Amino acid sequence: MKPKSFAVLAGVAALSLVAAVATYSASAPWSGSSAANQKLFAHLASAAGRIARIEIRQGPATLTLERAGEQWSITERNGFPAAADKVRALLVGLTEAELVEPKTRNPARYALLDLGDQEASGGGKLVRLLDGTGEVLGEVVVGKSRRDAFGSGKAGTYVRLPADAQTWLASTEISSGVGLRDWAKTRLFETQTEKIKRISIERASEPAYQIEREQGGTSHKLADIPAGKKLKYVNAIDNIVEALASIEFEDVRKAEAAPDAGAASLETDSGLKVEIKIRRDKDDAWLALSATGAGEAEKSAGELAARAGGWEFKIPPSKADAILKKKDELLEDGSS
Repeated sequence: MKPKSFAVLAGVAALSLVAAVATYSASAPWSGSSAANQKLFAHLASAAGRIARIEIRQGPATLTLERAGEQWSITERNGFPAAADKVRALLVGLTEAELVEPKTRNPARYALLDLGDQEASGGGKLVRLLDGTGEVLGEVVVGKSRRDAFGSGKAGTYVRLPADAQTWLASTEISSGVGLRDWAKTRLFETQTEKIKRISIERASEPAYQIEREQGGTSHKLADIPAGKKLKYVNAIDNIVEALASIEFEDVRKAEAAPDAGAASLETDSGLKVEIKIRRDKDDAWLALSATGAGEAEKSAGELAARAGGWEFKIPPSKADAILKKKDELLEDGSS
């Protein structure tokens, strides 16, 4: 082989090696090194008991968690209880996080990691931990999560300390957000449809009608279908039952006294009785829930009543429409 040809091939091989290394480095999980590893908040484990308030800000949105004893609540939702496991996950993540891989120091590239100015761009989420006197125990800008960063199933998170230009890949997943779903359990009620014995639906200024589970079966039927009428759709009753069997909310606020658009109640095989009242507020639908039960259902009823009492929950308007069907909307002329 001519020397010139050999030099060209050697150059091509070198470039290929560089490209391969760059590709692997971009996709391979980071294992860290003894020189790089350091705690995000070295003092947080010993100061955890002092944390009384957590503030999270992203763009114009702010969410505040406050502690009273062992309970956490969401300030912007009038003190609605936060899910303890979600708050614990955040604090454990911040306590255990290590800064293992330095990333960019260039502010122009922060947005690529969702670490941009949280006030201007809404990219980064500024998380601040405060004690009961308002002293800041720690603050960090939290960005994107990087799944499988440290092997299968172990994610990392990009972070930046507000006073430091350096960004990092941290060793844990740090869950932070400013949405209600990030901090509250938004599934208000759930049961299996086949365990619902009966349902009553009542719209404002209209008589109530009943839905019953068929004898010895798991499906449901409309009670007292008038002569000469039949169900308009085969699954019309199933849709109502399914809508009531699982209720998830989008927002929550203190209950207000106002006329109801309608009400629904259900009873399960265990004896649990759940009653909901739905009202319209402009284009929104809000639901209030109460529950009673004895024997097997007493515990479930107590938990539901304690969680829902004094609150009303925003649900999609389509959900309200699915529950509060008029009886006439379910029927058409025909043989019953």
